[in-house]
Amino acid sequence: MAAAAPLVRTLATAAARLRSCAAASSSGRAPAAAWRTLEPCGPCLRPQRGVAAAAAGTEAAAAQEQPPRTVPTRRLTSQEAVEALYGSQHEAQRSTFAAFYSSELGGIVTDPALMVVQIDDHMLHRGHGVFDTAILTEGHLYQLDQHLQRFLTNAARANIPLPPGISAEQMRRTILETAAASCKLNGFVRYWLSAGRGGFGLSGNECLGSAFYCIVYTHETPDDKIDEYLRGWRVKTSPVPIKAPFFSLIKSNNYLPNALNLMDAQAEQYDQVGREGRLSSGVGWRGVGEELGSLLEDAQAEQYDQAEQYDQGIFVDTDGNVSEGPNMNVACLLEDGTLVVPPFESALNGITVQRMMELLPGAIAAGMEGVRRVEQRHISVAEAKASKEVFLVGSSLPIMPVVQWDISAIGDGSVGIVALQIRSMMRDDMKPREGSNQHLEVPYGYLTGMM
Repeated sequence: MAAAAPLVRTLATAAARLRSCAAASSSGRAPAAAWRTLEPCGPCLRPQRGVAAAAAGTEAAAAQEQPPRTVPTRRLTSQEAVEALYGSQHEAQRSTFAAFYSSELGGIVTDPALMVVQIDDHMLHRGHGVFDTAILTEGHLYQLDQHLQRFLTNAARANIPLPPGISAEQMRRTILETAAASCKLNGFVRYWLSAGRGGFGLSGNECLGSAFYCIVYTHETPDDKIDEYLRGWRVKTSPVPIKAPFFSLIKSNNYLPNALNLMDAQAEQYDQVGREGRLSSGVGWRGVGEELGSLLEDAQAEQYDQAEQYDQGIFVDTDGNVSEGPNMNVACLLEDGTLVVPPFESALNGITVQRMMELLPGAIAAGMEGVRRVEQRHISVAEAKASKEVFLVGSSLPIMPVVQWDISAIGDGSVGIVALQIRSMMRDDMKPREGSNQHLEVPYGYLTGMM
């Protein structure tokens, strides 16, 4: 028993610190992110000043805390497990998950409790899967074929074949019929192609066959977000390392850097640690280089000093050039009227930004104010911050003006006229119209009887 005492104290300390994190989260203050420290300190990953501080905190907590009470783990019957699936549904699941197709089930379900993926699916435990999302607008899927082409290209890059018996044409039909089964006129359709099930190994060679999933869901914009595009967003240069170019170009399930990017931007407060606890050039992010390290350090220092919330983070490549947001592209309007979009080298080839660049020459010729030409080239963070306008481009936005970058105002700090014009152009393009090659009508009558 004496030999087990240190282990008990360690477990007690871990539990105490996890409870501390949970308490902070429930109070609305997110725990500090792990990537902001050079020496993460254990279970709750709160920043510490060094190993000595972490050790001192561990001993102090162990002296104060008693081992927590434990309870036996239940072994469920099949019926109890099914009841738990229903009982554990959250409100958004019940109200917004409308229809789900699974090649493992062989069909569509509309009961949210049954929209599940098996634990041995390699998409789940290895991240070996790709996905894409299309917009459902007024009973039509917008740019589904363009999204599907990118989806299939990414699947090939990820070495994921089509599921047995499912062709690309069948996949397209299944997406449309899942949208029909949802009985929703507006929403989002997201679909995945997974390496499949078969075990918990690393290689997809053990999988029995790839799997295809598709879900239709809705998202109601809160009242305070409806006119958000008129206020604009504030962004920050993200300290999270960008993915390598090969992986940046694949819309895979590995969105950990993207999630950390956004969470870093949304964190409202930061623990007040010294400069030694922040990113310093040449230390912390391996291989970013001295110039980029200094850039990220300055951006992080600004965020620490402000202790305010940003809306999004912007990824920067290893040369100090702007790449993309966590799930949207970036566009910068220069003083001479040139609209610059970063190349698709370390940024995903966004379907919406490609459509924007396709439409703009005609709009410019028709008299759109403030923009003279469109270029796709590298742009440094400094040049981007000095732009007349900056905005983000993505299928769910479709255009969101940026009014502040780190502590620098963009232009005069207000939403620009060019961003608003392009937003109107993109929203008009999303509306179904006769003869459009951008829309596919959902066949509601097939599965629902809707007319």
